Amino acid sequence: MGKNIAYFASAEDDRALRAHIASIGLSILPASLKLLDNGGVYPPPDDPTMGGYLSFRPIEELHPYGSPAVRISDATDPLIQFTRAYYRKPYLVAGRIYWSNDVPELASLTRDYFKQLAKWVRENWVKRTSDGYFFGPNALRLAENAATIVTYFPPAVTIESQE
Repeated sequence: MGKNIAYFASAEDDRALRAHIASIGLSILPASLKLLDNGGVYPPPDDPTMGGYLSFRPIEELHPYGSPAVRISDATDPLIQFTRAYYRKPYLVAGRIYWSNDVPELASLTRDYFKQLAKWVRENWVKRTSDGYFFGPNALRLAENAATIVTYFPPAVTIESQE
């Protein structure tokens, strides 16, 4: 069984988390490398829903699979699952960072990165004791001011505006 960091973040909180991710030598990659065809910019800055994996290895060192070979996985490479949290008024949508230890050889390569991420989140964000979710500072403010907290974006809803 792996380890999980479940969290809520506003756009500002997400920028801080992504800055920390980059500062420890990780990049965010999509689960399908086809999404990099937009000029290599990932995740798209205007789409907070895009996640995938965190990787310390360049794409050229990964082992894509499928036909065509564009999918990546933490079962074949040392990757950490990453689902971005975001706010779309009135919804504050949960994110998750998941470290899998299903493949011990790969888990040993990503363990310290996950520990660094978990430490940063614990030191900079607030953990809600009722369910174990962490809240970035701005997400906490939004939650306290009547944002609707959800674990996924509800289907068939109208978005009032983005933050």
